[in-house]
Amino acid sequence: DRYHLNSIAVLSTGAVLIVGEAGTMFASYDQGESWETLYSPYEGSFFGIQEVPQVKEVLIYGLKGNVYSSADEGQSWDKVATPATTNLTGSTIDENGVVILSGFSGVIVRSTDQGKTFSKVKQSGLEAYNAVATLKNSELVLVSDHGVHFQPY
Repeated sequence: DRYHLNSIAVLSTGAVLIVGEAGTMFASYDQGESWETLYSPYEGSFFGIQEVPQVKEVLIYGLKGNVYSSADEGQSWDKVATPATTNLTGSTIDENGVVILSGFSGVIVRSTDQGKTFSKVKQSGLEAYNAVATLKNSELVLVSDHGVHFQPY
């Protein structure tokens, strides 16, 4: 349908998931030999995939702060409430299982319960965080069109 595909992830189970615009979702359960279209819980765009291996689940996130969780490699999805209302475009998980999502308007949300609930760490300005990673000293590295930023979480 000419929609952009925005993210791909290989899960620890071996499943490969792809998400994109207009709720586009695909999965392969045989290392990419064959693909199936997944039912999307949302018709908006998804920008990323974050596995939460501690609970054998995967999160997908995107437009307007929408986040969904799957415990069955994408066959079914549950909505996860977040305080974010802007696009979520980046994610990371630290060694303790803290999940961080970042996005437009300088939003950063985190989950200390493996993606079940999220709280806002920060939201400021018009800066669009496109990617995020964690450092060992409980600090985030955030990338935007204004450069690299550091933020405690």
